[in-house]
Amino acid sequence: MRGLPFFIIATTLIGQTDASTAGKTCLNSYNTKNLLGTFYYPEVVYNNIEILRTTTKRIMRQGLSEAFKYSLLTDGKLLETIVQYQNTDYDIGLMQKIVESTINARIQIRKVDPLASNLGHTFGHALEKYFDYKILHGDAILIGTVMAMKFAVQKHLMEQSEFEKIFALMQKAHLNVFISEELDVAKLVELMHKDKKSSAGKLHLVMIHGVGKPYRGETPFYEAEYDDVKSLLKQFMEEYPYKRQDYIEYVDQEIL
Repeated sequence: MRGLPFFIIATTLIGQTDASTAGKTCLNSYNTKNLLGTFYYPEVVYNNIEILRTTTKRIMRQGLSEAFKYSLLTDGKLLETIVQYQNTDYDIGLMQKIVESTINARIQIRKVDPLASNLGHTFGHALEKYFDYKILHGDAILIGTVMAMKFAVQKHLMEQSEFEKIFALMQKAHLNVFISEELDVAKLVELMHKDKKSSAGKLHLVMIHGVGKPYRGETPFYEAEYDDVKSLLKQFMEEYPYKRQDYIEYVDQEIL
């Protein structure tokens, strides 16, 4: 492919709103993600929202989860639109608003830092690997965002009332707020060691104080000790009420 002009025709919502505008020009293969592809950005990204009519609700949910995350990091105006869309039968006007607004949010965030959009991803990527990619990306980063927000509450970066408000919107939007009751915390934290944002023995987490209020220290990331994260996850698994024994089968459904 070296030297050839590269165009992307995105055929899923997550492709149109996230991957194609984020420099993700690689393909997934067996047990790996984003390893086969090019080293440069596409010259053109073509999005046609009519194509999205051909995708399943489960696949659509992955893109809506990313759109929800982007809205949390910016002005939050899209959250109710996502809830509204999820309770209709493919409203093309709402879908166009979701795609356009999410792309604009993506561009806005990348001006701060290329990795500053990764809310929920440190937990989410580890969950994908933990479940051998049987859980899709959007479902993983959505519950990963729940974990990140719980960590923010624990560290007094977010009020519990703000967490509850956002969590209620996730539920209304029929996004994945569940986790497996058999999750091995030690194994998950070990997988988090491999996160691309980790350095000097710490995890660099994208955090928020609330809707439209991303954490900003000296960098866009909160530096977390592994022991703190492990402690959080143990407490999370003890107290969190939304756990399922049939987790893989549950998230495989079209509608949650």
